[in-house]
Amino acid sequence: MAAQAVVTDQMIENDAKSTGDVLSWGLGTQGQRYSPLKTVNTSNVNKLLPVWSFSFGGEKQRGQESQPVIHNGKMFVTASYSRIFALDAKTGAKLWKYEHRLPDGIMPCCDVINRGAALYGNLVIFATLDAQLVALN
Repeated sequence: MAAQAVVTDQMIENDAKSTGDVLSWGLGTQGQRYSPLKTVNTSNVNKLLPVWSFSFGGEKQRGQESQPVIHNGKMFVTASYSRIFALDAKTGAKLWKYEHRLPDGIMPCCDVINRGAALYGNLVIFATLDAQLVALN
């Protein structure tokens, strides 16, 4: 079956049953973080090796606390200071980066990290430190 270009309500509802994409935080609307895949299990998880890695920037960029979402082979992951990256999920190659312009003198109350993006339709949606909602297509 060919991958759909847009994320639909039904796809989000069935996220926990899908093994090709990660469309929502926690891998499903219940946040259960469970995958039915059997390839990785308790007997071989200790043999996994990194295939690629990606740096969000220098030490001043602070922490990373978001869960990536994946659709059609693209991984979308937010980073500190209202940034979002699109990566090739197989290679880790950066496809693009968006940096939201923050107002001068902004004083975040609770650090500068971001908790993640959402996918809907053909949009990648995320919140910013200055309480904006950004939808990218």
